[in-house]
Amino acid sequence: MQGLTAEMEGDLEEFGDTEAADDVLIGCAQAIEHYEIARYGLLKTWARKLGLSGNQGC
Repeated sequence: MQGLTAEMEGDLEEFGDTEAADDVLIGCAQAIEHYEIARYGLLKTWARKLGLSGNQGC
């Protein structure tokens, strides 16, 4: 997440004063959302392999 945030800050420095600024924010928000989805899937898989169920907070 820190890397994605740093990338967004760099992109905003470069394009923040242009018409592309909104696109930078949208693209970075999409990257963060994809990261969250991927991590959730990984954690769900780990929980399943460890024998944990949704009733245990996973």
